[in-house]
Amino acid sequence: MGMESGIESRAVKVVFSQISEVKIREVITIRIDINKNYCITADADQMTVNQKSIITKEDSPNFGKENLTALGYFSTLAQCYRYLLHRQIRLSPANGFKEIMDEVGRIEKELMESIKI
Repeated sequence: MGMESGIESRAVKVVFSQISEVKIREVITIRIDINKNYCITADADQMTVNQKSIITKEDSPNFGKENLTALGYFSTLAQCYRYLLHRQIRLSPANGFKEIMDEVGRIEKELMESIKI
């Protein structure tokens, strides 16, 4: 066991000794507000569906500020929208087919309006 960690340690040292220059890429983030409850944030690697909330704990230094809770990580905007559509349908009070279809139409319209320029 001690021998394995020594081998791993030497391997790490070799890898780092071979790196002569480290470039940190510029991180560009995008935010798409869907509605008062959700937004999508994106960087060069992924898209994240977030649930918005306001910090209500009065003794918090961030009291009153927005907080984002990651709900899922996706590769495409279409996957984000599909996830949001399914999530909002599951959380919907609709219980009949017509009500569900009306809810789907409302949510789809909301999602499409969120990307209008």
